[in-house]
Amino acid sequence: MKSNFPLRLAVLYFVVAILWIFVSDRVVTAVVPATLRDNVQTIKGFGFVFVSAIALFFIMRFYHRHIRKTESEYRQLFKDNPHPMWVYDTKSLKFLAVNNATINKYKFSKEEFRQIKVTDIRPEEDRASLEAFVQVVKDQSYHDSGIWRHMDKEGKHFFVRVASHSTRFEHHKARVVLAIDVEDQIQAQKKLQLSETKLKGLINNSDDLIWMIDSHGIIVTANEAFRKKFMQFTGITVELSKKIDVRQLAGMDFTRNWNTYFHQAFRGKHLKVEEEVKGENGSEYFEIILNPMHNDNKEIFGVGCFARDITERKKTENQIREQISRLKEVAWIQSHELRKPVANILGLLSLLKTTPPNTDNNELLDHMDTSCHELDAIVKKIVDKTSTPEERSSI
Repeated sequence: MKSNFPLRLAVLYFVVAILWIFVSDRVVTAVVPATLRDNVQTIKGFGFVFVSAIALFFIMRFYHRHIRKTESEYRQLFKDNPHPMWVYDTKSLKFLAVNNATINKYKFSKEEFRQIKVTDIRPEEDRASLEAFVQVVKDQSYHDSGIWRHMDKEGKHFFVRVASHSTRFEHHKARVVLAIDVEDQIQAQKKLQLSETKLKGLINNSDDLIWMIDSHGIIVTANEAFRKKFMQFTGITVELSKKIDVRQLAGMDFTRNWNTYFHQAFRGKHLKVEEEVKGENGSEYFEIILNPMHNDNKEIFGVGCFARDITERKKTENQIREQISRLKEVAWIQSHELRKPVANILGLLSLLKTTPPNTDNNELLDHMDTSCHELDAIVKKIVDKTSTPEERSSI
């Protein structure tokens, strides 16, 4: 029913009364004899009052029933709301009314709620701040009070989001409170924060370089290993509050190929490359993996980068290649140079066996001596090829 109904009713009554007086007086004057006019005017007045009283009675009864129905509907909405709701006196802080959800959540009966205050569903250490807070919001029509810690009858703590508005209830200055349980959200948020902390700790304790570049080439996150190495090679401190565009660093040795890699990654290509970076202490080698990162719409919004220092591995590989090269030289020496003196010695031995006794063999012995020295030199050469500098110095 419209809020201006009483005004409309008063205006209607006034108009009808004026018309009744104006019209009825003219009729009485024109029809009723002068000797009876006073009596007829009295009867006419009583009749109008009687009819208007009956009309007002039915109007007010209809209006009152409508108010009671509306009040009942609002009470039912309050009672059956799935979230806890209550009304409390802003002066005494006592509960004036609670709904079923409040009884189920806080485990007090309706009678018990009438005996306690709103501070009794708060932990002891939070009650003073609540009392001070009530004094601040008691005159505000609506207030979103944020997240508070509550407590049920058994002492179990949980978090709720509270909103309230002022009202008058049974002649009390009061507030209606809606409390939405956010315990699951808070616990989920705590678990997420814990997971993020663990992940951050894991990433920052890694010796591998981990960082991420957005679609504009800006470094948006990086672990400690990357920050240190980036500072070492570029002299630039990585601070996420300061945007570092890697496209502007392409002239540096450390970043010379980044633009090419990122361009390919942003086209959806997964890359695994090796880079040599020359520093003051010599060359360092890194194995770099670049993975495109997609959002829910499968759009690439960044590139995740992982770099591992493979300097020791590259040194080992170089040593292995050098050793293989030496072994190939040894094999060549054995197959070409070593065969010649061995063949000479074998030939000279054959001649010595066939030479008659008491024959002068000095010439043959000289040839054998020369071949033996040649063989010894070749053996030393093989040893030199197959040993490390440290091993050669100890020989």
